[in-house]
Amino acid sequence: KTKQIVGAEALLRWNHPEKGFISPAQFIPVAERTRMIVPIGAWVLQEACMQCRKWLEMGLFSGKMAVNLSVVQLQNADLLNLVTSTWQDTGLPPHHLELELAESAIRTDAENVLAQLDSLRSRGVQISLDDFGTGYSNFSHLANLPVVMLWKVLVGGFIGGLAGLARWKFDKVPGAVFVHATFNIFGR
Repeated sequence: KTKQIVGAEALLRWNHPEKGFISPAQFIPVAERTRMIVPIGAWVLQEACMQCRKWLEMGLFSGKMAVNLSVVQLQNADLLNLVTSTWQDTGLPPHHLELELAESAIRTDAENVLAQLDSLRSRGVQISLDDFGTGYSNFSHLANLPVVMLWKVLVGGFIGGLAGLARWKFDKVPGAVFVHATFNIFGR
């Protein structure tokens, strides 16, 4: 009804001049192994924040711009400075930024990663888990995370056990059903 964009996600795609579109499943692992994901991720974050700021200035946007972070990016000691300087340089208010990370990303160097994420969350950035439940999920571990959103590709009976925990919203997307849940039970 408002004709505004209420949310967007920056997705990285590679259109190779000879091979055509290359799946992120092919090039992201290579970028992570070579640590090229750090400058690539910085560029994606910069572009996403600039686009979001443009939409805000045009009165077209009222939500959050989601940007995925890899395990390698989360282990980067400069992540907090990178994210902070990016939203400051682009003029994007931090409450319009959402950082998505895979559940598995938190398991490596958890103390440092959680400290950085908590600092970002305290500055207004929303932290979300992407594909929660596709790995070795541990619901008790969620209570320690500065996370307010879970994104999950629907897998089998995963939802059955969560009926009482959250309000679910289902959106059909070509090829999959994405489940969006907002949890307010952890007091974060």
